[in-house]
Amino acid sequence: MSEGQEVSWQSRVRAIFDVVFRVPSIYVMDCVMKDQLPIPWDTEAHTVWRITGFLVAVGIFVLTPDVLFRVYSFIGGALIVLVVYWWNCFYIAHYLQQTSSEDAQTSISVFEDRLFIYGIVFIAVMTLLYIFMRGYAHTLIGNYILVSFIIPQLAVLTMPRWVIEMSLQASLVLSHGELVTCAVINAVYVLYLSRFLVPVVFQLIRTYGIQAFVESTWIRLHIPDVLRVFWLTRLAAQAVALVYFVTIEENDSRFVWFLPDSAEFWEILKDLLVTGCDSTLTISGMSAVIAIVMHNVGLLLQRFLDAEDTEEKRIGTVSAVLFFILAVQTGLTGLDQKKRLVRLGRNMGLLTTAIFHFIHNMVHPRLMTLSAQHTIDMRRHYPPLTVSAFIFFVPFYLIYLLWSNSNFSTWLLAVTVFTVELLVKVLATWFQYALLMIDARREQYWEKLDDYLYYIKSTANSIEFVFGIFLFLNGSYVFFFESGGTIRAVMMCMHAYFNIWVQGKEGWKTFMMRRTAVKKINALPEATAADLTRLNDVCAICYQELSSARITPCKHYFHAMCLRKWLYVQDHCPMCHRKLYQTDEPQSSSEEDGNPDVLDFEMGDDD
Repeated sequence: MSEGQEVSWQSRVRAIFDVVFRVPSIYVMDCVMKDQLPIPWDTEAHTVWRITGFLVAVGIFVLTPDVLFRVYSFIGGALIVLVVYWWNCFYIAHYLQQTSSEDAQTSISVFEDRLFIYGIVFIAVMTLLYIFMRGYAHTLIGNYILVSFIIPQLAVLTMPRWVIEMSLQASLVLSHGELVTCAVINAVYVLYLSRFLVPVVFQLIRTYGIQAFVESTWIRLHIPDVLRVFWLTRLAAQAVALVYFVTIEENDSRFVWFLPDSAEFWEILKDLLVTGCDSTLTISGMSAVIAIVMHNVGLLLQRFLDAEDTEEKRIGTVSAVLFFILAVQTGLTGLDQKKRLVRLGRNMGLLTTAIFHFIHNMVHPRLMTLSAQHTIDMRRHYPPLTVSAFIFFVPFYLIYLLWSNSNFSTWLLAVTVFTVELLVKVLATWFQYALLMIDARREQYWEKLDDYLYYIKSTANSIEFVFGIFLFLNGSYVFFFESGGTIRAVMMCMHAYFNIWVQGKEGWKTFMMRRTAVKKINALPEATAADLTRLNDVCAICYQELSSARITPCKHYFHAMCLRKWLYVQDHCPMCHRKLYQTDEPQSSSEEDGNPDVLDFEMGDDD
């Protein structure tokens, strides 16, 4: 194994342990948020304990790996001390029960007791484990820990009964003394680090911004991986518990290993899905799992489409964010189990439709690129055509099933409109693809192609705009008459701004630009067949043969469609850069007649 591979292997192991060590903090935070902390009393300080537990869990979660290891080694040491104390209590109780008098047993009878021998071996193993976990290599500290653990075992050799009883407390005090000393040292260490770390954090925020700091912290803490491990381990534990209880119920309180049938498996799966989204953190974990699944789907699509676009790399993030927003917006965690399962299914339906929209955004540019190529290789066309057919017929069939098996509701109306919008976009992509493929096989310049493409795009965008308004009205009805909420109101405002106002403004801007360009082109004279024969040249924009052309004021010839696209960007001639469309000139006789936009046909001679 090379040095680079060894470093990579070690970094991966450290990353795995870093993730695993942060998962218990998520469990504690989840229990606090659901008020499931094992606090045996219900007093006014209950809320204080919840807040304290949550803050401690957050503090442990954000620690650096080195400090996090110190914390867990301390917790592990405390657990070992409790286990050793439990064993000593068990053995002393056994010893005192076997001794009828207050005198101690002789050394020979003690050594003949197998439980005593087992205890010595057990304490030796626990001492080694404690020293290894705490990272101690000094002989003096190791001997101190061994003595603190083994005092009750040694007391039974020659000590009287009352000393044996007191040895338990002595062992506990000595072992806890080391833990308290270690806790104080670690607390001082953390405070010492915080003294320098806090100013560094504020300096980083001032230098790079809060967004860069949040992103770096997100990556450093492996938050998506931690949430995924939390959700999957929680789901696995609940699955084992559900299978166990089902087995006990069906076998008269006797546990027998068996595989559940299809009906039982479906019931267990529904229970797992319901309990897997019962809090904000479990929803976050479920979102993280959806993110990694959709990220791999995006990578598979990238290979299948043979595309190098980066859209597929964001499909996981978009899917996770959308699922989390839908869950929070619909109040998923606050519903009872039956309603939560129904709402989860509806959210997944909306999420699936949104993912189909995202896949369409990946396929559309790929089809447009392939159809615009003059060298046609249909083997490269089949994958995007197959994906586009999939995202057309599958949603169509799903909508048919929903209308056949569901009652009418605002959710069904919303998902139907969202799906029909997808179908319209796919049809528009197919029509554009077909026109571009026809144009690629034509030998002559197709002047009307741009008009046909514009009509298809404008029709699809107009339908999408109308559907956006309808979805806003549907959401308004849900907000006022079914279920409101701040999150829903914010999402409706965002939808109104981005999908209605911005889209409408951009569409109107495009329409006005095209209308203005058409006016400009219509104001130019059209070249006759004699002019084109005498010129015997090509269009300087597309380098295609001039079967028809418009003449600029500076006596240059261009295709009307090519010049229209040029005029979308600027009002200067592509050849000589003379201004074609005069708007800032002083008023002329034509302007006095009510035409402020005049083309200047008095510029120089032919170039």
